[in-house]
Amino acid sequence: MSNKNAFRDNILHRLFDGKVYPAENVAVDSPKFKTRHSKYSDAKEALYKSLKGKDLEDFTKLDILEQRAVSVYGSECFAYGFKLAVRLLLESMREESGLEWLDNYSAEAEDEEGEDEED
Repeated sequence: MSNKNAFRDNILHRLFDGKVYPAENVAVDSPKFKTRHSKYSDAKEALYKSLKGKDLEDFTKLDILEQRAVSVYGSECFAYGFKLAVRLLLESMREESGLEWLDNYSAEAEDEEGEDEED
C-alpha cells in the first residue's frame, strides 16, 4: 500500500467520505449477551405466533416503538461515550503536555453555554 492510500484510510477521511457507520459495525461477542438475546428473541417470536387480530397489531406497534427507543438510546450512549473519550484524551494530553490553555478554553466554553441559557 502506498503512503497515499494509507493516508486515505485515515479514520477522519473515511468519516468525511461517509464510510464510517458506528451503529452498523458494533459486534457484540459476549456469550452472556448472546444467551440473553437468544432467550429474548425466542420468547418474543413465540408471543408473536400466539397473538391474533388486534392483539398482534398492538404488539407489533409496541415492538416498533421499542426498536425506535432502543435506537435513540444507542445513539445517546454512543454520543456520551464519544464525549467522555474526548474528555479523557484532553485530560491526559493536558497532564502529559502541560497544555494549560485547555483549562481556559473549557472555562470559556462553559461561560458561553451559560450565556445561551439566559436568553
